[in-house]
Amino acid sequence: MTGERSARRRRVTVTLLLVALGCCAAALYAERRAARPQSQVQGQVVSARAYEINAHWHRDVEFRYQRAGVTYQARDSRLLRRSFKNEAEVLASAPELSPGSKVLVYYDESAPGAATLDPGPRSFRFFAAAGVLWFGLACLWFAYDRTQHRA
Repeated sequence: MTGERSARRRRVTVTLLLVALGCCAAALYAERRAARPQSQVQGQVVSARAYEINAHWHRDVEFRYQRAGVTYQARDSRLLRRSFKNEAEVLASAPELSPGSKVLVYYDESAPGAATLDPGPRSFRFFAAAGVLWFGLACLWFAYDRTQHRA
């Protein structure tokens, strides 16, 4: 019975470590992908909308651009950190993103259909923080398992 419980605890520890490793790998992948050189091209905003989810506003901008004679259409979504009262306020906060406006589009040369309006890194910090959290949980679980094994 104790051997079975100990084996189960080890599986939990390994699972927590694997989740932590996966989060850290996702963070490294996202950071490396964001660090790749991106090309720029002039594009045009097709539509812009805002919506609220759980008291947080999001802005969704659809834009069109051309590369090597091919027209691409992409979407860029952002979680806004400021608090707005309504959709009109969100859209008024960035008049340069109104439909018909010219925008600078950043795209990956190896995948010209993948584009964004902001070339900076995205959410790799979230994955890095999640990896650290899961690693901490694995350490705590391992310490708990060791104290239970001695008892």
